Amino acid sequence: MPKAKKYKIREKTNTNPLSRSEEHVKAREKVLPVIESLRSANDKDRKWSSAIIGALVQDDTLRLTLLREGNSSLCNIRLTPGIVNALLDRLTDDFLEVQVDALGSIDALILKEGESLCKETCRKNILTLIKKIIFSVKNSRKTLTNTRSEKL
Repeated sequence: MPKAKKYKIREKTNTNPLSRSEEHVKAREKVLPVIESLRSANDKDRKWSSAIIGALVQDDTLRLTLLREGNSSLCNIRLTPGIVNALLDRLTDDFLEVQVDALGSIDALILKEGESLCKETCRKNILTLIKKIIFSVKNSRKTLTNTRSEKL
C-alpha cells in the first residue's frame, strides 16, 4: 500500500500586496524629479528630463516605475500613456533639442514595451509630429550650412 504524500504548507512571503519594496521606493525617488521637470518652464530642464527618460527606460524596474508614476502624477487614466502623453507634448515644444530628445525617449520606450505602445502612439498621430521634427531639423541644418559657407 502506497504511503500518503505530505504536502508542505507554503508560507506567503508577501502578506500585503500593496506594500512597496525598497527597490521600488528607490526607483520612485529617482523617477519623480524627472517627471516633474518634464513639465518645467525652463527649456534646459525639459531637455534634460526628455533625454534622461530614454536612459531610465533601459532599466526594467525604473521603466515600470516611470510608467506607473508618470500615470499618477500626470493624472491620466490608462497605465502607459501617462508618460507617453507628456513626451508627445514635448514633441510640440518650441525648442528643437527638446523635441529630438523626447522623440528618442519615445523610441526607447517603444523598443522596450513593444507593439501595444507602438499602436497607441500611432493612434495619437505621432507620425505627423515626426514629420514636423524632420522638417525642422532639415531647415536648421540648411541654416547652419549657409551660415558656415558665408563665413568662409
